[in-house]
Amino acid sequence: MPPGERQFRATTAEMNEISRLAGRTHKEFSDVFFKSAKLGWNWALETMLDMPESESGGKKIDADLRNDFGATALLYAAQNGYHRTADFLISKGADVDAQDKAGSRGLMVAAQGGW
Repeated sequence: MPPGERQFRATTAEMNEISRLAGRTHKEFSDVFFKSAKLGWNWALETMLDMPESESGGKKIDADLRNDFGATALLYAAQNGYHRTADFLISKGADVDAQDKAGSRGLMVAAQGGW
């Protein structure tokens, strides 16, 4: 299925998490973005990536967003074995060679986890 036609089914937890974000800061959006990647919440990731900056705490969320450790959502998805989430993030422009401040990359942490 082409990426533009991708339709993810939302879980109740994902919908609740997104609904609580209204009026929050960009940092709070970022935290939920990384949490969603760790949990394989594709619908939440897609929803946040599609939000305009006016709805996402004043700054657009992109697939290569980094946290304080330099980690990306792709790194977290790979680390937790969510290959569908990793594939989705790559289709949205996530850098497959991105590394965090410790030098870890998505493929490396996926392999270390047995994924």
